[in-house]
Amino acid sequence: MRTVAEGYGLHIDRGGMTLCPFHDERTPSAKIYPDNLHCFGCGAHVDVIGFTQKMFGLVGAIDAVKKLNDDYGLHIDIGKAPTAEEVSEYQKRVQEKMSMKYGRSRLGEHLTITCG
Repeated sequence: MRTVAEGYGLHIDRGGMTLCPFHDERTPSAKIYPDNLHCFGCGAHVDVIGFTQKMFGLVGAIDAVKKLNDDYGLHIDIGKAPTAEEVSEYQKRVQEKMSMKYGRSRLGEHLTITCG
């Protein structure tokens, strides 16, 4: 989220605060989190796709994904279903990320709590 927000012109301080791009203000009221932006002034709460969509007045999420794909060279084949290999690789990366975040011992505990 931070990379995209900065790439589209927001100046973010060390605490993650920035001027909200969705309303006029003089002091920062928007907080950049790893996965989203939340504005305590206007109440906007958007992820990277919603942020891009709202920043550029794009009609649909797919237009925002296309813009991000073009602007950041993501090499996503939009409109093409992923292969079984790509899905497997993605699941492996998610599992590794969660393992790093929660540790091996707490990973099973977290998955049990969130998945049932």
